[in-house]
Amino acid sequence: MSSEKKTNKKIPKQRAIMYTQQMRLAILSDWKEEIDRIVKLLEPLLWAGILHDKDVNEDGETVEPHIHLMMYFKHARSPHSIAWEINERNGKREDAQIERLEFFKHPNNGFSYLVHQTKDAQNKYQYPISEVISNFDFAKKLENIRKQVERNQSKKEGELIREYLDMLYDGLLTLEEIESELTGSQYAKASTRLKAVAEKRQERLGREFLNRMKYEQKTKQVVYIYGESGLGKTRLAKTYAEIKILLIL
Repeated sequence: MSSEKKTNKKIPKQRAIMYTQQMRLAILSDWKEEIDRIVKLLEPLLWAGILHDKDVNEDGETVEPHIHLMMYFKHARSPHSIAWEINERNGKREDAQIERLEFFKHPNNGFSYLVHQTKDAQNKYQYPISEVISNFDFAKKLENIRKQVERNQSKKEGELIREYLDMLYDGLLTLEEIESELTGSQYAKASTRLKAVAEKRQERLGREFLNRMKYEQKTKQVVYIYGESGLGKTRLAKTYAEIKILLIL
């Protein structure tokens, strides 16, 4: 499995995280209920999990049944905070053990590992896709990953980046998804163009939204807050928003 090395030292916030745990140590005895418990606590943007109960070690002995839960968050999360919440917030957040967490630069590698469809796991038991539970179409996701791998292998770098730029503008892939697929050198070459295309897409969506609002004769209140740094503009905006929400409720 391709991941960053586990460590007890303070590490940066992460977006792509896999949680692994033996079922005998899980809080709930049913693996699907245990995964459901965790995702309700953490609310990842994307998640997929599976029970590995057919793995064997180098001696051919059956490995203890365990779950793998791959999660991708909209915003980077503190690993210690993740571990603390999974353990139902027992103890201090900073003391939470993160040994059961693995961090991925490319989230697709984590999703593929769930059914051992990665280069390093080809010799392991190949779990059926049907055994995976997720909050998205996992079979379609794996098929897209397979196509992306084939595309990366067959296309020249320039062609690949141009294709990604078009897919980004059309909304078929997000900027984060494309970033996770490119190598460091590819991203360095394409980052300026990718960000420009992403901004253009947002501008286009903004214009379409305004035109739709005008056509439907809808209005939107805008409150401007300005002032020097440190005056509390952000706190004021949050307080104002909270009051508005309470009034609506």
